[in-house]
Amino acid sequence: MRALVLGCCGFIGQNLVKGLLKRGYDVIGLDDLSFGKRESIPKEVKFYLHDVNYRIDIDEDIDVVYYFAGPSSVILFNKDPFNCVRTTLMGMANAIDLARRKKAKLIYPSSGNIYGNGDTFVEWLSAEPNNLYGLCKKICEKMAKNAKDVKSIGFRIFAGYGPEESHKGGISSAVTLFLNDMKEGKQPTIWGDGTQRRDFIYGEDIADALIEANEKELKYSVYNLGTGLSYSFNDIIAILNNILGTNIEALYIPKPKIYVENTTADITRFGTEFETKPRELGAGLEDYIKFINT
Repeated sequence: MRALVLGCCGFIGQNLVKGLLKRGYDVIGLDDLSFGKRESIPKEVKFYLHDVNYRIDIDEDIDVVYYFAGPSSVILFNKDPFNCVRTTLMGMANAIDLARRKKAKLIYPSSGNIYGNGDTFVEWLSAEPNNLYGLCKKICEKMAKNAKDVKSIGFRIFAGYGPEESHKGGISSAVTLFLNDMKEGKQPTIWGDGTQRRDFIYGEDIADALIEANEKELKYSVYNLGTGLSYSFNDIIAILNNILGTNIEALYIPKPKIYVENTTADITRFGTEFETKPRELGAGLEDYIKFINT
């Protein structure tokens, strides 16, 4: 089985490449290196330097295309909306085109941001994003749905975190930002009062689900991908203090007017069709810290 990972040097891309190699896949990687480095993926991966804004031509048979090359941060969309929108949508169009030409399955990321504000989200709810990032992911889902000749699976990924985030710097997950500060004895910065809640899912678990999606016939074309549990930012600080043996308080600052308060994935659909069981936050943080310390 040969897999092409678009955005192979990103957070999910790196986790995905490693998971695919462990399962014996022949892996091809493509990235423009705007984030991440070629050295971040194993040498046995055949690598193409390419910008997904442009047609993707690869003279090899491909069984599955993973499109993870688009910007994945509300912060990035706020800083550079034109280029983020262009890359997300043009990249999706070119991924669909490539999958069609190669007669390959397409697996792509949507986002929990697609729902906007609420609490626990199920896939059949009306998607009402309140930021440009979520809106672009909604359009990507429509593009995939309208590509009738391409078999595609989309995942509304909630708050991913874990190994291979180091290249993201200030746009890393809240978990990684808090952990980096606390390891140095600094106060982690929280927007608002810390009661906002997120459904946090470990990067390796995301990759496992993406690989499993290629290896079975699924009933639906879009799935929530989270743990089904949500934790407040204050909860994260408390769990990290417990694991690290510290007693560091957060620094609270005003949050933006437009802000997603709470997100929890209803994973009923996912749980009935997938064997992957995402780990809960406490276990994920322990594994993450072990990874960093090795």
